Amino acid sequence: DFLLKNKQDLVIPYLEHIIMVWYEDQPLFHNTLIVQYKDAILKRVEENGEVVDINDFARKKLVKFIRTSKEYDPSVVLSKFPYNLLYEERAILLGKAERYREALIIYIHVLHDLESALKFCDELHIDHKGEIYQNLVSLLVQPPLQSEVPGLELKTSNCRPPDLDSAIDILEKYGADMDLVMILESLPANANLCKLDKFLELAISSKVCIRNEISVVRGLLHSEHLRVQEERIDLESSKVIISEFTFCGVCGKRFTSQSAFVRQTNGAISHYSCALFLFSPRHNKTYT
Repeated sequence: DFLLKNKQDLVIPYLEHIIMVWYEDQPLFHNTLIVQYKDAILKRVEENGEVVDINDFARKKLVKFIRTSKEYDPSVVLSKFPYNLLYEERAILLGKAERYREALIIYIHVLHDLESALKFCDELHIDHKGEIYQNLVSLLVQPPLQSEVPGLELKTSNCRPPDLDSAIDILEKYGADMDLVMILESLPANANLCKLDKFLELAISSKVCIRNEISVVRGLLHSEHLRVQEERIDLESSKVIISEFTFCGVCGKRFTSQSAFVRQTNGAISHYSCALFLFSPRHNKTYT
C-alpha cells in the first residue's frame, strides 16, 4: 500500500522480486502484479496514444505471467480489465476462470484467430475436452449471441463469417469425443452431408464401439453375479452338526455349549481360539 501511494514506479519491480525471487504465493500479490502490468500498458495507450500490440515486450510479459502463474484469482483480475482492449489477455483469463466458450468467442469472432483457438483447446487439461471442441465447431458455423459475452460489444458485422470447412476439419480430428446429436443440430440446414461422411463414420463407429464395450461389461458383470449367487447358495446349503462326539481338529478337545467355532474349508471344525493360532504366520490355512 505504501508503494502504491508514494512510489508507484517501484511497485512492479518489488512485486516481481518477491514473486519470482522469493517465490511469494499469496494471491493478493499475484493479482496486484497482473493489474499493475495492465495499468502500465493502458497508460501508454491512453496518455501517449501508442498502439501496443501483442508482440510488445510489456504485453508478452503480461501474457507469460497470466499463463504460468497459478496463484492469482482470474475472476478478480478479469473485473479490472477493459472490454475494448487486451483481448488476448482477456481470453486467457476467461480460460483460467473456466469460461471456455467466452474465451473461444474472443478468439474466433473478435481476434479472428482460429489457430490460437485450436491451441487454446489443445492446451486445456480437462476431462470434457470434447465439449470444448464442440463449442468451437458451433462458433465457426454460427455467430454467438451478445448475451454470451456480457460487457463485450460484439458486432455481427465484425464476426467471423460461417466457416463450415474449418468446422469439418475439426470434426474429423476430434469428432469421436463430441455429442453427435448436438453437433448436427448446430450445423446450418444447408450443410452438405457428403462433406461430413468421414466425421459421421468416425462418430457413429465410436458410439457403436462404446455400446459394444458396455454390452460386454454388462455381460461380464452378470456372469460374475451368477457365480457369486451360486457360491452363496452352495455355502448356505452346507450345515455343521456339533454333538458331544465332535472334537476340535486342532486341540482335540470337545466343544461346550458356549464354544465359538470355525469351519475350515475342508469341513474340519475347530475352536475359534485354535483357529486364531492357525492364522498366525507359522500356519497359513484358509477358514470361512
